Amino acid sequence: MVSAPSSTAADVSAPEDEASASEGETSTEEDSTGETSGSADSVEIVEFVFAPEEITVPAGTTVTFTNLDTAPHTATADDSSFDTEELGKSDSAEETFDEPGTFTYYCRFHVFMKGSVVVE
Repeated sequence: MVSAPSSTAADVSAPEDEASASEGETSTEEDSTGETSGSADSVEIVEFVFAPEEITVPAGTTVTFTNLDTAPHTATADDSSFDTEELGKSDSAEETFDEPGTFTYYCRFHVFMKGSVVVE
């Protein structure tokens, strides 16, 4: 599913193959009842690298992709489940990952740039 830069998040379904989880940074948010809801995490694009290259998040997390380079970039899922579209300098896009699995992605403009989101 596609979300335009700096717009609403798209839901992402699990791929057929799931991989084991690895460590990553996560944060959670509490709603007004004190219960934990979906969390937010981020991937920055700096010097033609996704940072972190791999991020592990709980299901329901919205990941924000932010381009800090002067060149345009994308975060495009290998399985076409999401695509940030073109992100110019300082542009961001959000993707929500609801299902467990490993979602690998790359930049359409610079195919050597690769990353993954592991959803637990």
